[in-house]
Amino acid sequence: MAPTPAAWVVPAGASGASATTTTGASGFATFQWDTTAPAVSTIAVSETPQAGWVLDPTATRCTYITPEVTTPTDLPGFAATADGFSGTIPPEAIVTCDLVNRLEPQPAIDLEKATNGADADDPPGPFVPIGDAVEWAYTVSNTGNVTLTGITVSDEPTPPGGITCPETTLPAGAAMTCTASGTAAAGQLANTAEVVATAASGGTVDDSDPSHHFGVAPGIAIEKATNGEDADDAPGPYVPVGDPVTWTYVVTNDSNVAITSVTVSDDVLGPIDPASCELGGTPGIPDPLPVGASFTCTVTGVASAGQYENVGSVTGDAGGVEVADSDASHHYGEVLGVTLEKTTNGEDADDPPGPSVAVGGDVVWRYAVSNTGNVPLRFALADDRDVAIACPRLFQIVPGGRLVCWGRGTATAGQYANLGTVVGTAPSGRTVDASDPSHHFGVAAAITIVKATNDDDGDEPP
Repeated sequence: MAPTPAAWVVPAGASGASATTTTGASGFATFQWDTTAPAVSTIAVSETPQAGWVLDPTATRCTYITPEVTTPTDLPGFAATADGFSGTIPPEAIVTCDLVNRLEPQPAIDLEKATNGADADDPPGPFVPIGDAVEWAYTVSNTGNVTLTGITVSDEPTPPGGITCPETTLPAGAAMTCTASGTAAAGQLANTAEVVATAASGGTVDDSDPSHHFGVAPGIAIEKATNGEDADDAPGPYVPVGDPVTWTYVVTNDSNVAITSVTVSDDVLGPIDPASCELGGTPGIPDPLPVGASFTCTVTGVASAGQYENVGSVTGDAGGVEVADSDASHHYGEVLGVTLEKTTNGEDADDPPGPSVAVGGDVVWRYAVSNTGNVPLRFALADDRDVAIACPRLFQIVPGGRLVCWGRGTATAGQYANLGTVVGTAPSGRTVDASDPSHHFGVAAAITIVKATNDDDGDEPP
């Protein structure tokens, strides 16, 4: 009997002149239509295959049966294209259509290159100290739908030991990682890897990917000076106790990359305040510090007695590589002191009259000079009476040392005074002096006797 009149219905219970459905797990879809009026109906089916698949019109076929035609017979007016098919459906017919989809070959390959774990497509890439290892990883993926064979990976420039890959064939959707290694050289390096493979469906596919790294020559320098002197070794400049001391720290970027996070410190003074630093008149520590640039920090203090040493240090980050340097500086806190002890003929005759010396007799002056400070002293010894003073051939007197000089003269009648003065010159150029007086009395010895007899000076007889 004729089917119940119905318009196109998918699924059952819906209505309309056209319908859309998706094949089930078994690949079937069922349509119903009204074949009672008119006597014949036409059908037009279009298909949207899954990505990568196309309808094969040469393998697509529709047959029908009716109560009178019991053997499956090709559908009248059947025509198929890559988009679908159409045909004429006889009354009371049951039509069965087989649609054949074929996979459209779409070979494709993808290459992702990494340097030391970084996908460094753009410069500078990872920073690597010169001479350290560089590891390259080449991830090859078959992103197409056919097997790829004869896979080769190359790089420009070629890594020293070449590139090692675990496979030369990859099924659709598979991936592998190839590796290479080298050593970082100075400066920016760029290299581009390429992969080439043969598709099972014919032809070749390829892809490329760049990568970068920067060979870091890490270096930073600090030069510390005290009162303008690069006093790496003791004693350094001599500074009178209580006088100002100025320390300067000159930091230079000796690396081939900018240095960040620069800090300056001193083992005695502690962290150096960035506000005490400047580059080209701009206060503060530059961050980053450009290649070849230098900045200067200045700190002041007061000299204390004796030998002083402090060490300036700098640290920074040169592209992920820690850099550091240090420099010592010295100064000596001067304490100046000198004494002079002058004697005359062995007597400390600071006050008159001093020893008595016969007129024409010898007078010997002794000058004892002592360095009571903590630095060597160059000395000059003089006498205000132009006494010729003889001293040992010494250029300076060490701290705690004593020097004895001598002068000679001849006594003249009456009271005599002279003053000895010593001037000591310290390494800094500062001077210190001391004086000491001495005295003696020149004695003209004489006696007279006058004898008289009965008040007569009877020198002659009778």
